[in-house]
Amino acid sequence: MKGHPGEPLMDALNVKTLVVIAFTYRRNGALVSCKYRDAVKRFWQEVDTEKIFYGLDDVKNATDIIIVEGEIDKLAMEEAGFRNCVSVPDGAPPKISRKDVPAPDQASRIILATDGDPPGQALAEELARRLGRERCWRVKWPKKNEVESFKDANEVSIM
Repeated sequence: MKGHPGEPLMDALNVKTLVVIAFTYRRNGALVSCKYRDAVKRFWQEVDTEKIFYGLDDVKNATDIIIVEGEIDKLAMEEAGFRNCVSVPDGAPPKISRKDVPAPDQASRIILATDGDPPGQALAEELARRLGRERCWRVKWPKKNEVESFKDANEVSIM
């Protein structure tokens, strides 16, 4: 599949045009990877590329960093005015590159705004373990009603 910015991609197998959003993963301005999502929430990613936080350059000089679970949640946080936000690449990655983990002298507070479901809470727990519990805070999403809470930043943004 190939395309140019702003153009639909052609699906080589089914010979049809796909309308997708491309999430560009950058480090110091350089393109490291690209992940795609179509209208029915199918995802695919460039092969043999490095797994890094989505939005890594946005937190370069931040002392408070917000970590969310998906690219759409990161974009929802930006819409709410929080540029100091990154998304994990694919849920809980098996290993986070040491060069991408904010140093303790850079990020004194890391806000874990993962999904409110059990997998999201497990991710928050694992991130706190890896990044240092002493500098991690967790977001509890607001209630929708008496029984349910919102699942993530995107759901809160469209309420």
